[in-house]
Amino acid sequence: DRGVAARVGQTCTGVNVSMARYNNFVALISIASGGLANDSDYGDYICYLSESTDGTTYVVVATATAVTSTDAAYGTSFEWDAQKMAINKKFLRVNATAATGTGNVIGIEYLRFNARYPQATLAT
Repeated sequence: DRGVAARVGQTCTGVNVSMARYNNFVALISIASGGLANDSDYGDYICYLSESTDGTTYVVVATATAVTSTDAAYGTSFEWDAQKMAINKKFLRVNATAATGTGNVIGIEYLRFNARYPQATLAT
């Protein structure tokens, strides 16, 4: 799956990702470096992985810092699995908030894998 995050001001909020049928989750957060509008468009980001029962109210379960500079693009990642999720939690989401600098372009890619239920096969 691919989640496209909507950047609002200096915060980038990812989409809701349902884990109902999957055991594993990886989020890759890519942050472009300067040279967009001007070379000052860079800074550090704090990224949050949150979980929810209803896809509306989220609780932060992990954080990571992503650092950018004017000459290179950087990012960070989260890896999570069903065993780490709290009871009755179904959704995951990643947010990235600018900690320093003026903000930047952010992409959040989601990968869900290791299906909980085997795929149906037809009798031959």
